Order: sequence, then C-alpha cells, then structure tokens
Amino acid sequence: MGINSTHNFTSIVTGHGNIRPYWHRFKIIETPTCPCGTKDQTIDHFLYQCEQLNKERDSLKSTVLKTDIWPICKNRLIRKYFKIFAKFTNEISFDKLKEVLNQSCQVDSANFIV
Repeated sequence: MGINSTHNFTSIVTGHGNIRPYWHRFKIIETPTCPCGTKDQTIDHFLYQCEQLNKERDSLKSTVLKTDIWPICKNRLIRKYFKIFAKFTNEISFDKLKEVLNQSCQVDSANFIV
C-alpha cells in the first residue's frame, strides 16, 4: 500500500514540523500553547480537543463513531480510518491557526496599553 503523505499528515503523525511544541523545543517561539489558548498544541490536542478544529474534526469523528468509540487511540485511528484521518490532517490550516494566535496577541497587547 502506497502512502501519499503531505506536510500536514507528517506533522500530525510525527509531532515534527508545523506545530508549536516542535518550534518551542528549538526556541523559535516562546510558548507551545495552541492558538485556541486552552492547552499546549500537542497532537492529542489537535485530534481531540482544539476548538479551532471542530469543523475539520466533525467528519472524522462521525465516521469513527459509526463503528467505534470516540476518542479512539491514535494508532487505531490511523490504521483503521486512514483515508478519513488523512483528509482531516489535510484540511487543517496551520496558517489559519497562526492568524488566530496573531489576533489574540494583538488584542492582548491592545488591552495591555493604557
């Protein structure tokens, strides 16, 4: 079986690449916190919790719930639901997540200045 991987897919599966903890590890950014502001931007957070990805996650979750439970372990998710998982990862807009972070930082800065 050939796997046609993308940058998003590789980032989510390996935890390397376009995710904040990876950048934070190399001191490229100050914090690994997700742009949604609730937790660090871990792979589990992406898959199961991030409010910014609810729309993208809905299709993945509804497909899994037809025959399984949610949350499902990552290994089973990738093996059993590979196509829908790959679709989910490819729908994630890392640029959109960065914009949300930039907007929240601008709001914080604006509120800080008196």
